[in-house]
Amino acid sequence: MKLKIKNLFIKLIKWILIAVGILIFIFAILFFMFGSEAKNQIEFNKDKSAGDCRILNTAFAYDKNYKFEIHSFIQKVTPTKENGFKEFKKLIHVYAVDENNRIYDISNGANIQNMSYEDYFKLGNYVYDELLVSGEMNKNHFYINLEYDNIIESPALGSFFALSIYYFTYKIYR
Repeated sequence: MKLKIKNLFIKLIKWILIAVGILIFIFAILFFMFGSEAKNQIEFNKDKSAGDCRILNTAFAYDKNYKFEIHSFIQKVTPTKENGFKEFKKLIHVYAVDENNRIYDISNGANIQNMSYEDYFKLGNYVYDELLVSGEMNKNHFYINLEYDNIIESPALGSFFALSIYYFTYKIYR
């Protein structure tokens, strides 16, 4: 009986070690992928990305000691054949925010500097907005606030990991 329990215990330890090894391997891949994005300021998977806001605006926030915010927007668009004749489009966007709550967005060819939230909302033709993540990353400190109502949104969870890796990469290379 003792031998059987000992064998089960040894198998359990082996499976735990295998699981930990797999997690370390996955984390190493994610660290390399997001770290290389942050270092080179080029998105790893451009085909599936809507733009470069995640990289450019977080680096801008880091360099200027600004906060960042990640929002889920619903944008009113002109129905076309390309968008399936839809009137609205959902998008996730990151931008930098200064101490006066003015928005800075240098991504996707934009150069929005010192704009109020209301003007930014109008400019983007947004009809709905939901804050997913906010925080600050700069040379002195780093923190992320995940909005509890939106924690199950995959961009909110994914940003927690990506932004942590971006911060450490910026800390090393900037």
